[in-house]
Amino acid sequence: MTLDLEKGLLDESYKVVTPLGKTFELVMQSFASVTRSELYVCQYQIKNTNFSEPISMTHPLEQKAAIVQTDDPRVASKAHRLRKADYQDYAIWTAENSQRSIAIRVINGEKQLQAEETLTTVFQMKLLEDNQNHETPFNQELADFEVLLQEQQQSYQQFWAASDIQIEGDPVLQKGIRFNLFHLNQGAGRDGRTNFAAKGLTGEGYEGHYFWDTEMYLLPFFIFTNPEIAKALLSYRGKILPQAKQRAQELSQEGALFAWRTIDGNETSAYYPAGTAQVHINADIVYAFQLYERVTGDQAFIETVGSEVVFETAKFWLSYGDLVEKDGKLAFCINGVTGPDEYSALVNNNFYTNKMVQNNLYYAIELAQRFGKYQESISAWQQAADLMYFGYDEQRGITKQDDGFLEQAVWPFETTPAEKYPLLLHYHPMVIYKHQVCKQADTVLAQMLYTGDFSLEQLKKDYDYYEQVTTHDSSLSRSIFSVMASRIGDSEKAYRYFMDTALMDLTDLQKNVVDGIHAANMGEAG
Repeated sequence: MTLDLEKGLLDESYKVVTPLGKTFELVMQSFASVTRSELYVCQYQIKNTNFSEPISMTHPLEQKAAIVQTDDPRVASKAHRLRKADYQDYAIWTAENSQRSIAIRVINGEKQLQAEETLTTVFQMKLLEDNQNHETPFNQELADFEVLLQEQQQSYQQFWAASDIQIEGDPVLQKGIRFNLFHLNQGAGRDGRTNFAAKGLTGEGYEGHYFWDTEMYLLPFFIFTNPEIAKALLSYRGKILPQAKQRAQELSQEGALFAWRTIDGNETSAYYPAGTAQVHINADIVYAFQLYERVTGDQAFIETVGSEVVFETAKFWLSYGDLVEKDGKLAFCINGVTGPDEYSALVNNNFYTNKMVQNNLYYAIELAQRFGKYQESISAWQQAADLMYFGYDEQRGITKQDDGFLEQAVWPFETTPAEKYPLLLHYHPMVIYKHQVCKQADTVLAQMLYTGDFSLEQLKKDYDYYEQVTTHDSSLSRSIFSVMASRIGDSEKAYRYFMDTALMDLTDLQKNVVDGIHAANMGEAG
C-alpha cells in the first residue's frame, strides 16, 4: 500500500488465495476527489490468476461499523441510529436526532472481471437539503476515470506549487511535513457550506464535528497559501450566523454565540463546561476574519460576510461581560467561562479569552467606523475593550491564567505515573479542576498571538511557569510551546517541540491516531 502524496492517490495491491487454492492479485488505485468533493473513485484490476473463471465484483450499500464501548469523550461510540431507505441505484441514510439525510450511490459497482480487466467504481455522496426531492438527488452525468484522475493530479500539482516545504538533510522530517500538508489539502471544505473536521477525512473521532481548530490552527495556513479555501471556510461561519444568534438567545444574551462543536451550526456539545462555556470561539472566529483581511486586503468580503459576524459577536460580549469593581477600579470582566485549557473550567477572567475579546471589540469598532454601522454601539464597545481586565500576580511576576488558577495546589506530577495520562481519561473532572494543571497552551497561546504586547522578560517568566504545569494532553499544545520557545530564544526546546508537532501522527505521539489524524496540529506544523 502506497499513499502518493504528490498526486493524491492511494495505490494498493493484494495477493488473494481462496479456500480452493485459486490465486489472483487485486490491484487498486483510489482517491477522494478534491475537485469534486462528493466523489470517491476506485479502479480495480485482476492480475496473475491461476484460473480462467471470471471474478464477481460487487459493492452493496451497507453500513458496517462496529460498536465501540469507550469512556474516551473524544471518540465516537459508532452506535449511530441511522434509518436507511433503498432506491434503484442509491440509498439514503437519515440520522435519528438531526433528521439530516445523506444519499450515496455506487456507479459501476458490479461486474464479472476476467484477468487483466479493470473496473472503475465511483462512490457519489450528497447531503440532502430539507426541501430536496429524494427521488432524484443525483445528476446522472459523470466523467470517466482518466478525466477524474487528471483533475486530481492537476489540482495537487497546483497545491504543491503553492504549499510545498522542502527540507534537506532530514528525510523523516520531510515526510512528516508533506504528510501534514497533504491532509490539510484533503480535509478542507471548499463550498462555503462545510468546514474542516477535527480528524479531517481519516477517522470517526469527534464524529466529524468542527471546532475552534479551524480558525486558530488551520486557517492561517490557507490564508497565506490558498486564500480561496480560507474564504470558503470563513463563509461557512457566515452561513451559520443565524444559528449562532439563536444560540445566544437561548442563553438569554444579545448578539451571537457560535457553537463550540457543530456541523450544521447547532451546538452538539454534551458537557457544557468543556463545550458551550468555551465562548472564546466567538473571538477566535473574528480573529480569523481579521487575519484574512490583513493578508488578502479583501475588504469586500469583510463587508458582505465578515462584518456582521464581528458586530454580532461584539454585541454578545457586551451582554455577557460585566463592568464591575475589580482590584479597586472599574473593569470589564468575563466570568464563568472555560479557556483553551480544558483542565480549568468555568473560571473568571481567563486571560486568553479576555485578550481575544478585547481584539474582537476593537475590530468591531474599526469596521463600524469604516462601514458607518452601529454608531450607537461604538462608545460601549470602546469602554469595554479599554477596561478589559487582565490578572497579574505582582508577587510572582506571573500573568494569571484566570482569577483562581495560581491559588490552587499544583497537580502532583511527581507521583502521577505515565500510564495515567491523559488525565481526562483517569481522573474525575472535579479532581482535575481544583489543581494547577493545564491540558494545553492557554496564556502562552495568547502571548504567541500578541507577542508584541509583552516584554521579553515577561514572556520568559510566563513560559517557564506554565510549561511546568502543562501536560500537553491536547494535540494543540506542543506547536504553541515550540513557537514561543523560539521567540524567547530557547532554540533547543523549540526544535524538540517542533519535531513532536511535525511527526505527531506518523509516530502516534498522542496514542490515539487510530481515531484519526490531528488536523489542527498539522495546521501548526505546516
